[in-house]
Amino acid sequence: MSPRPDRVAVIGDVHACDRRLDLLLTHLDEQELDLVACVGDLVDGPGDPDAAAALLRSREVTVVRGNHDRWILEGVLRDLPDAHALDELAPETVRYLRDLPASVDITLASGTSLLLCHGLLDNDMNKITADDYGYALEVNDELQSLMRDRRPRVVAKGHRHRPAIWAVGGLTLVDAGSLLDECETCAVIVDDCAGTITPLGIGTGGVYAGAPRCRFETG
Repeated sequence: MSPRPDRVAVIGDVHACDRRLDLLLTHLDEQELDLVACVGDLVDGPGDPDAAAALLRSREVTVVRGNHDRWILEGVLRDLPDAHALDELAPETVRYLRDLPASVDITLASGTSLLLCHGLLDNDMNKITADDYGYALEVNDELQSLMRDRRPRVVAKGHRHRPAIWAVGGLTLVDAGSLLDECETCAVIVDDCAGTITPLGIGTGGVYAGAPRCRFETG
């Protein structure tokens, strides 16, 4: 990883969609990126979690832990649709999941902080969305902690599968979406120099850049 990356791709929740992940990573290989990251939930989905984890490892993607990754390690909620069992996974996948951090804070080229997390900060179940306002924001402990920091910061997250880019209290929040085929956005590219965030989706013609392109405050 570059000490202070400028262009960063953030992949949304994977949910074992290994074929779509392979397509996306091939596209990202051509984008002159300094870093590729992912907001977790590698397991519990329609594809092969071992293949998905292997793809992320082979590309040296910076990955944070999602709640589904934690749940499979804890052996809870294994009756969910498309849930995997821990003993179905390859040993190297299990080790990989155990080593995932809850969040990663990256300093971009301008000095702006890019926080990678699944829910919000280390709470992988934080359900903040662009529709929240008022009291819902006031009682969101992780959000209030970030707002007190007062640094220019982009927060790239997943969990809700509701792609959005929005501002709250000086923060730019980004829900990167999911690789599940019902989600319109599967990733974003954060361009620190340009101050833009560009959503990416997967359609019949492959990976495409969506709208809007959002400007954010840099350090």
